[in-house]
Amino acid sequence: MTPGGYNIKTILQALYAAVKDVAEARYVTERPSATSEPTDTFCVVAAPVRIYNHLAYGDTTCRISLYAKDIVSTNRGGTENGNALGEMLERVYGILPIVTENYTFTFQTMVDEGSDGVGFHVWSVLLKLTIKK
Repeated sequence: MTPGGYNIKTILQALYAAVKDVAEARYVTERPSATSEPTDTFCVVAAPVRIYNHLAYGDTTCRISLYAKDIVSTNRGGTENGNALGEMLERVYGILPIVTENYTFTFQTMVDEGSDGVGFHVWSVLLKLTIKK
């Protein structure tokens, strides 16, 4: 990997572009605390904070977090909307691997992160990122 091969901006741009059809809205790095338009589903792409330089290439882990608005239940508060989360997860699986000139994102694992405490449940897809330059 050459110096400058790790460019957080271009990694985020590549991942953001790839998830354009995954959810109603998409964000970079963090979810917003509020939005002007209500949404039932959205995703957040996040890039690495640590990279491993193997000279010929670099690698790290990235994340696509999928958020679905809870199904309201009078008895239990919010219940996970597994159907919406499952549909978004299938869309993510459908775009993998993500291959660009400089990056290859491949599936690593999926993590159920539970409730975010403000009306959404979260599933995260962890991706292995290989940096080619």
